[in-house]
Amino acid sequence: YPEIEEWPDEPEGELEYTLEHNEYGEEYYVLSNIGSWRGKHLYIPSEYNGIPVKKIGYSAFMSANGLEIVEVAEGIEEIDMWAFGYCEKLFEVYLPSTLTYISERVFTYSDNITNLAINSGSDCRYYTVNNGCIIDSETRTLHTLVNNYAWFLQEILDCYDIRAIGPDACRGLTNLDYIKIPDNIEEIGNCAFYGSGLTYVDFGNTENSKLSYIGTSAFSYCSNLKGLYMPMGNSTYYAMNDCLIERDTGRLVLGCANSYIPDDGSVTIIGGFAFEGRTNLYGIDIPASVKTIEIAAFEGCSNLKSVALHEGLETIEQRAFCHDNNLHAITIPSTVTFIGEEAFRGVPALDDSYTKPEYNYGVIVKPDGSFDYSDLINSNGKKIVSMTQNADGSYTVTYDDGTTQTIYTATSGENSGSYEGNLGFTTIVGGTGAGNIIYKPVN
Repeated sequence: YPEIEEWPDEPEGELEYTLEHNEYGEEYYVLSNIGSWRGKHLYIPSEYNGIPVKKIGYSAFMSANGLEIVEVAEGIEEIDMWAFGYCEKLFEVYLPSTLTYISERVFTYSDNITNLAINSGSDCRYYTVNNGCIIDSETRTLHTLVNNYAWFLQEILDCYDIRAIGPDACRGLTNLDYIKIPDNIEEIGNCAFYGSGLTYVDFGNTENSKLSYIGTSAFSYCSNLKGLYMPMGNSTYYAMNDCLIERDTGRLVLGCANSYIPDDGSVTIIGGFAFEGRTNLYGIDIPASVKTIEIAAFEGCSNLKSVALHEGLETIEQRAFCHDNNLHAITIPSTVTFIGEEAFRGVPALDDSYTKPEYNYGVIVKPDGSFDYSDLINSNGKKIVSMTQNADGSYTVTYDDGTTQTIYTATSGENSGSYEGNLGFTTIVGGTGAGNIIYKPVN
């Protein structure tokens, strides 16, 4: 929706409803879209055209930036994802006691909410709503916490018998700086702290930490995260050098700006999303014991300038270094046998077109200037049989059908990587006089 600075005091326009049927064939309405409605104070009724309204639909009021107060009538049972996300002026929300299901991300990025409560005089059977948070009463899962109450999170975890932090529960809480996870917390859900302001995470008070599951992207884009701690008594994870590692798999599941990956052979996998969005990470040495870098492990590390990969690495999965736009130099070890889609998309030294696994990437420029072609082929299926350097620094490539091609390389500066005139190849610096020439498919 377009940004609207000031919506009318008296509501105008019409909301949009969609007629649905339950498993018994009974009719009900879903409030599916804001439609032409505009106003500061929204009252959502429990009946429309004589038929019950049971649900607020997906993104129904997303980005309704003039909306300030929401009252949801008793009788409404479900609220879908993003229903009130990105509502910049929303500060007061009253929910019905009849709620049976609230999706994640309902209020995400509506950062000015100061009052989130159940309708006066009512108690909700399924959810506890208090102090800016929503708690699943049965599972004792923290479901939602609004940004203005980020300061209250520690007390919620310590005093409300919380057993799990749900998916997206603390997503986007920029006011959150530090958290100590109580020992009774068993799970942290997908994207639980995604994009939050965390600088340090303490994963347990004592040696009795019960944490056994950390979901996908739980701490992605916590750009200020610098350090972490895990008690040695936890049976699933241990911490070393500001890295969180799974005991049974050797998988590094979470890294920080200050992380130094252990080089004692204990880490064999850099887990998916482990460093995603760590914009204060400037360099990382991935030891030879690591065989796999999983999906998006370093995606969005926009200030990452130095990455050391070592012989022994075998797999670089999709989007592993995607959008690391300050990474101007990287050497791909000869032991790498698979590079996933978009693994280096947006990387100055490489780009998306180098990461298609159906192509062979293997021409190594050795320090003495000699080459190992490793059956490299061009976009027409031609195989390289020889490669000689010319006086101007370019190379003449001879293919198996007798044809030749002149290619140009750049080892540093603004022309490093792919550029106009580089007919299908690029050089990635790997030390003085060394680097990889990587095949670039031609569209």
